[in-house]
Amino acid sequence: MDRKLWFWQTPQRAYRGFGLVVVLVIIWLWTLRLSIGLFYLHVLFASLWLGTDTFVTLFLIPGFLQTPLAAQASFFRWFLPRMMTFNPSVAFLTVLSGVALNSNSSKAFATLKNPDFVGLGFLLAVMFVIGFFKIRPVNQKILQLCQQPSVNSQTITTLHQHVLTFMRLQLIILVLIFGVMILAS
Repeated sequence: MDRKLWFWQTPQRAYRGFGLVVVLVIIWLWTLRLSIGLFYLHVLFASLWLGTDTFVTLFLIPGFLQTPLAAQASFFRWFLPRMMTFNPSVAFLTVLSGVALNSNSSKAFATLKNPDFVGLGFLLAVMFVIGFFKIRPVNQKILQLCQQPSVNSQTITTLHQHVLTFMRLQLIILVLIFGVMILAS
């Protein structure tokens, strides 16, 4: 009998299980008003988010576009399901820890009226819309094509080029958000 915990059976469930634990830690730190713990979690997840997006957008996918189709297909069958779970999870944990950190401050309501805060929230919403409506569907299509034994490599390359444009836009917005936040602090 296999005695695996439910959240370790697939990569997606492993990330969700880990994410659930982190959400509970964020809530616990927020209720105890331990801002330093929230700050470190926020910086950790923001670094993971920005670092992963930068590496995948600027190095990993462009490098794999120059490899043979068989290597691309096997890699993306392994990589895309994990990335399509990991990246939104890290983004959510970054935003959640940031909101909890902001609500712990004495000037939380004043910050909500700040135009910079509203502008950053708008840019963050744009990022999520781009990811959900542009990047995720193309990645799902690439994953489906990689499952087929006879696939046209030109189709996959075209889809990658299409998604890279949106990933680069998302990365620029993300760097802008983090840059403004760093300058504002």
